[in-house]
Amino acid sequence: MDSQDPRKEPPAAPSIGGGSDEAVPPLLEGLELVGVGSTARVERARLGRPFAGLPAGSQVAVKTLHEKLRGDAELESAFRAEAEAARGVEVPTLVQVLYHGCHEGGERDGLSYLVLSYVPGRTLREVLEQEGALPEPLLRRVGAQLAQALAALHEKNLVHGDVKPENVRLDAEGRAVLLDLGFARRAQEAGPLSGAGSLPYLSPERVRGESGTMAADVFALGVVLYELATGFHPFGGAGQARSGSSGLLLRRSIEESGADELLAAIATCTVPTASGQNPAVSPFLDAILAQTLARGVTDRPDPAELQEIFRSGEGGSWWRARISRRDSCEACSIEAQEFRPSNDLTPHVGRTDELDTLKRALDLARGAIGAPAIVWLSGPEGSGKWRLVHEFVRRARAGEDPPTYLYARWRQTMGALPAGMLTVLLNRWLALPRNIPPGERERAALRELVPPAVADVLCGLLDPHAHGTIDATLPTALGLWIRNLAKRTPLILFLDDLQLAQRLTWGALGAFISALKGARLLLILGLREDVSLAEPEAYERLRTRLEKDSSQGASVQRIELGPFSTDEVKEWVEAVFHPRTPRLRLAQVLSDKSHGNPGLLSEILAGLVARGEATPVNDKDSRLLLNTAPDAIRKPPSLERSIAERFHLVGPEERVWLERLAVVGGRIRTHFLMRAFSPTGRAEIDRVLSRLVRKGWLVPIANRYRFERPALREAIYRGIKAGRRRRLHRAAARGLIEGDDGPPTVEEAFQRVFHLHAADEKDELLRAVLGLLRPLGHQLSAARVLSLARWGREAAGDQGGLEGERLELYEAAADAADRLGLRKAQREWLDELAELHLTVQNNPLESARLYLLHGRFAASTGQLGLARGLLRNANGIAQAAVDRRLQSEALRRLAQVQAQVGELTEARNLAERAQRVAIGANQTALTHLALTHLDVLEDRTEEALAGVDTALKTLRDARDVRYGVVAYANLLRARVYRSTGLPSRALASVRRALRLARRAGERRLEAEALARQGGLMLDLNRPDDAQVLLSEAKLVADEIEDRRGQVLSGLWLGLLQLEQNEIEGAARVERARRLAHEIGYYRAESLGLAILGRLERHRGNLRLAEKQSGAAMHLIARHGAEFSDRLAITGTQILVLASLGRKAESKRLRTELIRSVRRTCRRRKEKALREAQQDYAERLLSAVLSSEGPVFPRWGESFDLDQDGSVITT
Repeated sequence: MDSQDPRKEPPAAPSIGGGSDEAVPPLLEGLELVGVGSTARVERARLGRPFAGLPAGSQVAVKTLHEKLRGDAELESAFRAEAEAARGVEVPTLVQVLYHGCHEGGERDGLSYLVLSYVPGRTLREVLEQEGALPEPLLRRVGAQLAQALAALHEKNLVHGDVKPENVRLDAEGRAVLLDLGFARRAQEAGPLSGAGSLPYLSPERVRGESGTMAADVFALGVVLYELATGFHPFGGAGQARSGSSGLLLRRSIEESGADELLAAIATCTVPTASGQNPAVSPFLDAILAQTLARGVTDRPDPAELQEIFRSGEGGSWWRARISRRDSCEACSIEAQEFRPSNDLTPHVGRTDELDTLKRALDLARGAIGAPAIVWLSGPEGSGKWRLVHEFVRRARAGEDPPTYLYARWRQTMGALPAGMLTVLLNRWLALPRNIPPGERERAALRELVPPAVADVLCGLLDPHAHGTIDATLPTALGLWIRNLAKRTPLILFLDDLQLAQRLTWGALGAFISALKGARLLLILGLREDVSLAEPEAYERLRTRLEKDSSQGASVQRIELGPFSTDEVKEWVEAVFHPRTPRLRLAQVLSDKSHGNPGLLSEILAGLVARGEATPVNDKDSRLLLNTAPDAIRKPPSLERSIAERFHLVGPEERVWLERLAVVGGRIRTHFLMRAFSPTGRAEIDRVLSRLVRKGWLVPIANRYRFERPALREAIYRGIKAGRRRRLHRAAARGLIEGDDGPPTVEEAFQRVFHLHAADEKDELLRAVLGLLRPLGHQLSAARVLSLARWGREAAGDQGGLEGERLELYEAAADAADRLGLRKAQREWLDELAELHLTVQNNPLESARLYLLHGRFAASTGQLGLARGLLRNANGIAQAAVDRRLQSEALRRLAQVQAQVGELTEARNLAERAQRVAIGANQTALTHLALTHLDVLEDRTEEALAGVDTALKTLRDARDVRYGVVAYANLLRARVYRSTGLPSRALASVRRALRLARRAGERRLEAEALARQGGLMLDLNRPDDAQVLLSEAKLVADEIEDRRGQVLSGLWLGLLQLEQNEIEGAARVERARRLAHEIGYYRAESLGLAILGRLERHRGNLRLAEKQSGAAMHLIARHGAEFSDRLAITGTQILVLASLGRKAESKRLRTELIRSVRRTCRRRKEKALREAQQDYAERLLSAVLSSEGPVFPRWGESFDLDQDGSVITT
């Protein structure tokens, strides 16, 4: 220690740097040595009085020149330069020089010293030697902070000159601070290599003898970051130890052996990729390191650019531009490192037969079998599904024509997103970071594969600020994207943990698979066989359907993962343990105690390492030595218990954090954890996360972390006591009050509601649910609304005074269930609404809405008489309460019911009344469409087309266009075009209607659009396509209990089967006819009767044929029918009468029909429409008046579907 009295003030000297204007030197107390360098010693001291803005008692660092160097002019100049370098440079990531002066008195008299800001903590060299490579999320932040420090220096035209791990310290807040400005010089003063700086961190140009530049600082920073990422110096050779590679180099000089090799390596600047040294390094970080270590000075980014690159991550313009120049199909995703080896100690072994099965399936898909190859992959917990698939992918990608691999795992929060798993596939292919909306790059990439409208839908799905109304379109839109992507490259898709998937997810998956016809891809569907299926019926429907496809030539296989054989366990032991271990006996013991379960083997091994019973041979050989007898190894009772045992071996702090992380799940990011578990600091979180990575619990992924295996998180989560689990969910919800980048996105708000629900925070949960539903209720997806309403209902419980809130929730839920076609759920919510005991006198508007909801349900399920009464009541109450919006909706729905039963005049009157009181663009457009529907039924073709145009024009002024309204408009337009003989236009319109119906989540419209598209395919003489569409329509209609959809799909399917001479056809038509009669769908009933009449005539049952065709004629006389249906029904009657020998009646009816057709066609003002309808009428008459061939005519041309759903006539 210095003999100088520490309380004695040094003589006054000018204050330098840090912006301090202090005229009096600092009073330093309690000098304590903390380090000794080659030129100076560094001591820690306390300020005896306030100085440079710091309060008394603050710690500072005092750097004093060594006594032996007294009088060295060059070093004295360096001290002055260090002080000058800091003048005016104030950033928290750069050490601050507070004062420069000379000691006075004692043995240090006259020695120069500096007072600097004190930075506690470890240097990066110490971190590397103690812990090895840093997890990437921490490394990225360090990189941004050091780039900020260099940017501040460079802005003042200063070069640091000695960036290295020893000169960077991680402070108490976890911030990287750049130290030691001793070599800092003005850029123009930095000369050639003269001993300044550290040899291993010199840039190529400095090795060549050129002047040091700002770019040399960037290169040195690149070397430091490479070491932090890999544990290796980029020019140090592969043989050096991870923890000390650069330390060895630093002890070299030009005279020492190997220094010349180092300088030669730096000069040529050939750097192995960081991911080659550490497979966990992301493509993003690989690219940054390659650019900072570029040989050319101008090829390196400047520090300000580098700071922004790190700050923006994969969402920034630098990375987006970089990957836009690459093929998105390559594994350049931010999640790409998920497919690389993790920190797991265990290698892949065995599973030869399973790998062969997957390879054959992929080969089949490559061979264009006409459908994707599908493999069900099942096994108990720990059986290694994920490991098997990733090993298979690794091998497949190492061969010719490497496939693109996309992976998604079902998570609990996906339950309210029907196609959430499928969205993950798209997100990963586009390399789009979380909470970053798609930009022009993503839009352009998608437009290369799908039409612009579909690209817009997909981009909307990935927008974190979107409200989620379009998630129902994913199966079709994603199917088109995947199918076209598979034309470029073979694909492997892996969807895991489907045993947890909800009904909506299974439905979306089925529709997605239907859209993949002809795609060159292998689809792997993962299931846990030891866990009960959340939706066994939905799974069984899909499985049965795929088996049917398999019988028709599609490739559908099943792999069931059993335990490892004894030989496979032996192979595993030989790969993990050194030969000095008794490996044969160990293999026998482990095979017995793990029952061959790979997961249990991994956990046994992790426990051995955690207890010190297995240790690496040395730093260079990572194989393990067993430090206990094989027979002493404990037998774990189960995988979960084994994980629990390992969990209890870690320290108390780590257990606390593992429980926290198990609750937050996919949001393991430092800044979120700081918000959720305040007042925990960044440094503590970084330290704990780094330890958990080293111990194999976590894996760093780009700028976040995840559990090394899902089983780890699940086991820890299940072991958390209920009370603590609720508290942790409450903390997670607290962390989501703010978003990662400002106000929370809709997705983050929904996540917060999820955590509040799990925390049982009823009051806050109810507020959060209503806070989402009130502004966004009509814009959120129906599935999400239903989940929110359920959670809100639980939150409300039996509390009094919440009748208004309950009414909001129940209404929203009943409406969402209606849109989703969940009839059972809809009934339950309506029953709960009824239990609110609303009265017309006290709650008129609420009562009107209740009647309206019940009326919608009755109409949806074909109870048309009941629907009429309920809707009339709703209209009356709404009119008395002067609520025009409610009244208009009630009148419009009543008009639709009346139209369905054939009361067309009253229906038109009701629709016109609804239009007069309509509020807003959406409601006005719906009334136009109600009138258009009547025009369609009355053959007012041009009026109907004009009505659709008027409705769509009205919607252009709407703030929140309802896609279901636009879908309905296109469906009506398709019906008009079909009746006028324009199949290409009809098909384009109906396909657009289908796409929009799915986008809106309108399942009834979806069912009708599918059925009508199937009918059009019949008209176009494409029976195979018709079969697929009509079958899908029936599935949707059955699923949502849509009886009208069941009638339509049943009629057309039956007609198709009859034309193909299938016996089942007649029974199907009869079932559809009976159902149509039951629900009052008389126009469909009349068509069914006509079809059956034609069939009975063909069989010779003329009396039955007369009865059926006569009943059909009676129905259309009373209730009306569309043009084409009316011709088919009347033509059937003509044929039956002629067969009965009633020639005169037959001839008269035929003459009347032809005259009626001509009158209808003459009414068309537009020539093209008139000519098209005349041609169609002639074809139709020829078909229906013939006893041979199909009921409806087939167009002679063939039609090809374009990508956007339009039709090209060939």
